[in-house]
Amino acid sequence: MPARPRRRLSRRWSKVSKRFGIAGLAFGAWGLFYPRPLPLVVPLLAITPVIAVMASLASNRELDPFDEPERAFGLATFCLLPPISLSLVDLRFFPLLEGWRLLGFGAVSGVIIGLLYLKVRPATFIETRTSIWQQIAGWLGAIVYGWILVVAANGLGPQGARAVYKVPILKMRVESGKNTS
Repeated sequence: MPARPRRRLSRRWSKVSKRFGIAGLAFGAWGLFYPRPLPLVVPLLAITPVIAVMASLASNRELDPFDEPERAFGLATFCLLPPISLSLVDLRFFPLLEGWRLLGFGAVSGVIIGLLYLKVRPATFIETRTSIWQQIAGWLGAIVYGWILVVAANGLGPQGARAVYKVPILKMRVESGKNTS
């Protein structure tokens, strides 16, 4: 099979791609080093992949975050770095006692994200250069991203009243330090 001819970005889209790359680095650093205020940072970090896909559609696929690395660096940075930063924000600020219960919701939202991606880029499964392992990695990435979104929404959403359990103390005694039981 002959190699695909390399396409160059036009000057306009090259500048736009660089700006997306700078914004992706800035958002990722903001979320990683000082993610305050959380209600502003978390949705901003969560929405960047959607903005990247919309930019790809607006550029008539001239910009594609999943194209060759030379062409896609700016938009790919904007698409991938903020969600990585969001996952670290989730780990730092939203403690999960039973996070695996959210995995089902995350898997469903990840499958929805993957199906939306296929709607935007339907030739993904038809292309012969995409191996099955790349497709599996893409679906797993979408599921993990969906789980990150569910954890962030769970952490930012309304929290129930904290339960305070009072334990009655039946008998108090002071021991000398030796236990004879």
